[in-house]
Amino acid sequence: MTLEEKTAVYREICRKIHQLEEEKKSLAQEILAEMPSKKMVFSGYIARVYTRLVIQVPIEEARRLDATKMVEQVDKEKITEIHKSGVQLEGVKEISYLVIASEKAPHPSEIPSEN
Repeated sequence: MTLEEKTAVYREICRKIHQLEEEKKSLAQEILAEMPSKKMVFSGYIARVYTRLVIQVPIEEARRLDATKMVEQVDKEKITEIHKSGVQLEGVKEISYLVIASEKAPHPSEIPSEN
C-alpha cells in the first residue's frame, strides 16, 4: 500500500469513527429517555445514569457570588520556551502525531487533543 493510499484509508477511518460517535451519542440520548431508573441490570452488564453539572457561569457573575479562586498551575508557555532553548526538563517529552486533513478545514475529530 502506498503512502497516499494509507493516508486515504486513515481519513476514511476518521470519518467512520466520527459517524459512529454521533450514532453513539444519539443512541445514548434515546436510552436515557427510556430508562425508568438510574441503574438497570441486564444480562452481562449494568447501565447507570450519571449526572454532572456543566458550569459556564461568566467570571463577572462568579465574582459577584464570591465563587472564584486563585489556582497555581504550571505555565506551559514558559516551560515550552525553556525546553526550546535546549534545557532538558524532567516531565517534558516531545511527541509526534499524525494529522491528515482534506484541502478544506479539518474536521474536529481529526485534530488531536493535547494531553
